[in-house]
Amino acid sequence: MTDPAWTQLGLLEDTDLHTFARNEVLAIDASHTTNGQRVKDLAKLGYLPEPVLDPTYGYGSMWTDYMPEVLYACDLDPEKSPTGVARNFTDLPFEDNSFGSCLYDPPYRFAGTPTDTDDGGHDDLYGTDVYRTKAEQIALIVEGAKECGRVTSQFLIVKCQDQVVANFVGWQTAIVKDFLEDEGWRLKDSLLLLSYRPQPAGRSQNNARRNYSSFLIFASGR
Repeated sequence: MTDPAWTQLGLLEDTDLHTFARNEVLAIDASHTTNGQRVKDLAKLGYLPEPVLDPTYGYGSMWTDYMPEVLYACDLDPEKSPTGVARNFTDLPFEDNSFGSCLYDPPYRFAGTPTDTDDGGHDDLYGTDVYRTKAEQIALIVEGAKECGRVTSQFLIVKCQDQVVANFVGWQTAIVKDFLEDEGWRLKDSLLLLSYRPQPAGRSQNNARRNYSSFLIFASGR
């Protein structure tokens, strides 16, 4: 864990981010509308044993309400990486079982084909600024999940979302669950994060909109 392309965050002087009240955690909590609030709930339930790995750090939105004492973080995009150096979450420079837990937030949001007048819904915030087909995106998600699982000993947390695509529900949570269970992990828990995006103008609605994303918590059964 001495690779200079990674940074150890945490060890904060302000201990407020490392403590929390012992109140109830709900699977669906309408008062918790940010990633940071849900991550704090994960910590309350003991799902973030240290050291913690975050290989998809992005803009750090996961760690606004809770900060582990020992957190290793990096990102595929060097501009988002805390060290300014890119690291690929499908090829991690760590030995097996190096971390107690891993919070893996891959670019799971499906986006359409960009055109001259429409970006297809691609968004840097969601890591979808690079165009991928849906098959390529699913392959990337599960490849990263496998690699993150390799370096994690206790809890692997995967952020993903079921999404309506071409009038069919794409059950991304089921794909991730089936894949990781084949890898020897057991789905132990899940927390939902409520969100809302309006129905695109001019499109008919044939399915309920998926107004949530999921934190899937897998426990090692290996």
